[in-house]
Amino acid sequence: MHVFKLILPIILSVGVAHASGTTCSNGLSGLEKGGVCCPVECGTCGGTGCGSRPGLTKYDCCTSTIKEDNHLCSVTKEAPCVIDEETEADPTCSNGVAKGDICCSAGCGYCGGTGCAGRGGLSGDECCTSKIAAANKSCDDQSAPCVMSGNSDGSDTTDNTTGTTTTTTTVSTSGTSSVASTATSCGGVAKGAYCCNAGCGTCGGTGCGMRGDGCCTSDAALSLCSVTGMSPCLMDCCGTCGGTGCGMRGEGCCTSDAALSLCAVTGMSPCLMDYTTTTTDTTSGTSVADATATSCDGVSKGAYCCNAGCGTCGGTGCGTRGEGCCASDAALSLCSATGMSPCLMESASTTTTTTVDGTTTTTTGGTTFTSTCTDYSKSTVTIEIKKNVETSEKKNGGKNYIRGGGCATLTDIYTAQGGHNDDGPLFVLDSNDNVVGGSPTGYWLLMRDIHVEEGSLLQVHGPDAGGDARVLRIQSTGSRDYYEIRGHGGSLSFMDTKVTSWDTDEKKVNTNYKKERSFIRCVSEELADKPDTCDGHAVNHMGECRMDIIRSEMGEMGYDAAESYGISWKVRGYCSEDPNPEVFERTRVRGDIIDSDIYGMYYGHYSFGHDGGIWTGNKMHDNAQYGFDPHDDSDNLEIAYNTVWGNGNHGIIASKRCNNVKIHHNTVYDGGEGAVGIFLHRSSDDCEVWGNTVYDMKDAGMAIMESMGAHIHDNTFTNVKYGIRLSVGAARNIVENNSFLECDQYGIYTYQGNDKPEASKDWDGLLVDNTFHANTVEGGVKIQKAEGIVFTDNNFYEHSSGEEYRFEDCEDVVWTNNRVPDDICLKGDKNIDYMKSYDSLPDLC
Repeated sequence: MHVFKLILPIILSVGVAHASGTTCSNGLSGLEKGGVCCPVECGTCGGTGCGSRPGLTKYDCCTSTIKEDNHLCSVTKEAPCVIDEETEADPTCSNGVAKGDICCSAGCGYCGGTGCAGRGGLSGDECCTSKIAAANKSCDDQSAPCVMSGNSDGSDTTDNTTGTTTTTTTVSTSGTSSVASTATSCGGVAKGAYCCNAGCGTCGGTGCGMRGDGCCTSDAALSLCSVTGMSPCLMDCCGTCGGTGCGMRGEGCCTSDAALSLCAVTGMSPCLMDYTTTTTDTTSGTSVADATATSCDGVSKGAYCCNAGCGTCGGTGCGTRGEGCCASDAALSLCSATGMSPCLMESASTTTTTTVDGTTTTTTGGTTFTSTCTDYSKSTVTIEIKKNVETSEKKNGGKNYIRGGGCATLTDIYTAQGGHNDDGPLFVLDSNDNVVGGSPTGYWLLMRDIHVEEGSLLQVHGPDAGGDARVLRIQSTGSRDYYEIRGHGGSLSFMDTKVTSWDTDEKKVNTNYKKERSFIRCVSEELADKPDTCDGHAVNHMGECRMDIIRSEMGEMGYDAAESYGISWKVRGYCSEDPNPEVFERTRVRGDIIDSDIYGMYYGHYSFGHDGGIWTGNKMHDNAQYGFDPHDDSDNLEIAYNTVWGNGNHGIIASKRCNNVKIHHNTVYDGGEGAVGIFLHRSSDDCEVWGNTVYDMKDAGMAIMESMGAHIHDNTFTNVKYGIRLSVGAARNIVENNSFLECDQYGIYTYQGNDKPEASKDWDGLLVDNTFHANTVEGGVKIQKAEGIVFTDNNFYEHSSGEEYRFEDCEDVVWTNNRVPDDICLKGDKNIDYMKSYDSLPDLC
């Protein structure tokens, strides 16, 4: 089960609510359907959208996929699994929920994983596997939390004199002890904490079950590397401290975890090595004081110290400047511990940098604050603020950072800048958008960039969600004075709030999308084990981003530039000229849009490499280009119950390899010139479109271009140029039980078109094996360059005089039981040799 993925607090709380008291018939914690036991986080087992449940995949929640994997519950002892006759719940965990040999308290919902401390209102002692294992309380003689296998061979002893903790393992045959070994490295191929077999190529991802045994993360999760010593297994220790993906490697692996306590006080990790920390050598009894680093022997950025040869520390392209040049490299060790770069200068509070023109900027050195986030397990956050930045430098030099795996609110940022309006980046407003001083009011103005990294979260929540952000304005007054909020390996959450651009000179939103405007983007970027070299490849190992927009108003942002369209989700690293689609197997971008009002953007929505989005109940309107635009490789989406209108281009378009998209019960109308209501474009295969109402579109109500396997049914399209049009190699699509009404030119129109075939080049872009069944059509029919097209049980009506029914360059057409107006004749080819079978066929003209 993929329990290490980032799940936003609102989703996590829902998952816990579902989990309480839920078990499968075999006694395991889970949800049962059809002989399958799914994890409780799925909400339901199987069903529509099972492959796109928040933070999970089809391998967790889809019954058919779980059956194909055939992991038996009697073997795995946890969901997802197939229920077999030999399965029975481990009697030693009858009062809790299990993961491996660890039995957590039942109220945890599920055992271990990111955010275990605080889950269900319980502590880490009850829900975190590492803490329960350290306590080593056997399930044989007490209830959860406990260890089912016991640990009579091992002990956890604390020397109260020195404060150090030493874990020992006793060998029963000789009675000797040695330091316990742990598995922090993978003998195969790794993804996060998961170690798959070497022959897999990559670990986990789409199609992992087809690459051989031990290639899925669910395989690796079944055993610990420290126990088996071979793949597939779960690397149960951190391996490295902090850095990208630290939250996925287990508990206590992020620097923000270490910041919660001093090593001198606790004597055990995770902890912060402070000035007076001493480490006791348990074999010699000697103590050595840790070194303290307040300066950098290389080049620095805030508290981050990179290698001297890097030129600059961190920033775009840091991974291409050599080793140790990214801030994420520096975050892996403390300068006081290593005494050399790259490292984190933990004792530095501020760094002053002199600019070319003699002005100075001051940066707080990753100061740690107590977070005011709601429903979030981590209590601290690290915020880096640039101060005294000249206005002319704000766009390029005024970036501010949220790092370390914690969660921050706007109030936290305001606290980090000193709790006043002197220099920003945040300014307190009143309800009339006037800048005021003093305590936060819920109204904010942002005047510099905010970057969220290292698995951290920026929470912009309104009062109805328990937050501090009723309205957020982002300054947008010109080409040097517009700003962004960017999740880059970190995540963003907007809930019950309003976010817009803001022209402070005019004191109104900036409605000019033809020039630079502020924007929000969520970026995922990860390097391959063997880095790509093609044009457009990933250059920084930042991690994944998630952005959720819930019950919020987002307006008047973005312009025509990559990732700057307004609100964007993007996976970096795909090379269009030398395609490397495997980038989407290792990296995704995620997030939901629910019950929100989005308007005035350049693109209403844009995503690239998105997985599992739920976009329901929204108003998407008056955007310069598209409404919803899931682009390249945005898969497993649900776009439903939205009202989409007044957009300059297509209302809803899934473009280029957007597979398994569900588009249903939307109302789409009033698009611009050449706009289609709903469009499946270029290999957006196996999609389903149903229950939608589309009207007043100047092009087609529905269009399919070189996409295959779609099911278009039970929709109504009215007052459009074409009811539905298919082009460039569209194949194996089924169109049934739709109403195509008041179609000005053709109700049904197929043609090859002039676009170059890509996926359909093997059949020269012809339209193959498409079926039209039981549709009601008002308007003509024009079929060109089609093979194997089938028309059955359709009712055709005349919308206006002079309508054409035309077949040209077709083969193997089936026409049976269709109703056609009496005065219609067939045009096009001079005979009907192209008909494979027919009845009720109109006469040739």
